[in-house]
Amino acid sequence: MFEADLREGSIAAADSKMGFRMLENGRRISEAQGAILAGANLKHCSMTGCNMAGADLSGTDLQGADLRDAVMVGATLNSCSFDGAQMEGTLTDRPLGRDVAVLPYGDMLHEHALWCETQGTQGAPSVFDGADLRTLASIKGYNLTAMSAKGAVFYGLDMEGVQLQGAQLQGADLRGANLKRADLRGARMSRAKLAGADLREALMGPLLLGADRVLPCDLARASIKGADLRGADLRRAILTGADLSRSDFTGTNLRDADLEDVVVKGCKGLVLPQK
Repeated sequence: MFEADLREGSIAAADSKMGFRMLENGRRISEAQGAILAGANLKHCSMTGCNMAGADLSGTDLQGADLRDAVMVGATLNSCSFDGAQMEGTLTDRPLGRDVAVLPYGDMLHEHALWCETQGTQGAPSVFDGADLRTLASIKGYNLTAMSAKGAVFYGLDMEGVQLQGAQLQGADLRGANLKRADLRGARMSRAKLAGADLREALMGPLLLGADRVLPCDLARASIKGADLRGADLRRAILTGADLSRSDFTGTNLRDADLEDVVVKGCKGLVLPQK
């Protein structure tokens, strides 16, 4: 796509009767991972949430473009123009939030896990709100029960089997994370970003707080596009307004889940209850 001009484009397919038939008219660019867009004119282009990880954007004109929540990790950005671009929540190779040297996140996570495992006799609880934890690479199997990590960045992390029961993950960025068999019962994940996450066999059902009190997993208005949820437990989960586009729900337990106003375009294996 060297020096491509993508302004106001539409996708068309050959049609025996009409010649050409328009497809997905007005849709935003959503996937450009690894693409070569060197020298392209993308001025004022809407690329909200677009995955451009590893893309070559050398000399690309992105003036005034909407790049909110876009992923540009590993992208080549030499001589790229971003004047006037909206970049709130955009992920690049630069760390977000406070410097890791100021807040040693690795040590803090270890202390929090020790506090959970010893029921508070050792270690100490820690708060990770707004933290960028990508440099840790893996927190596989950690016990991080009730951790507060609102708006934190976990992009691409290996979190297989992590225990996050009752965690506060509102607005957290978990895109591309490995959450296979993770325990997220009762977690608060409203508006979280889970696009492309591996959630196979993840526990996202209710957390039992007492004999007659349970805390459901809250995924209201979360972005769960293209995620793998095969065999996951989402009983009683709150999914109001969530975007589930292109996700795989084969074998997923959605009994008594709140699925009001969910976006289900392109989902696999998802059977919505009859109203």
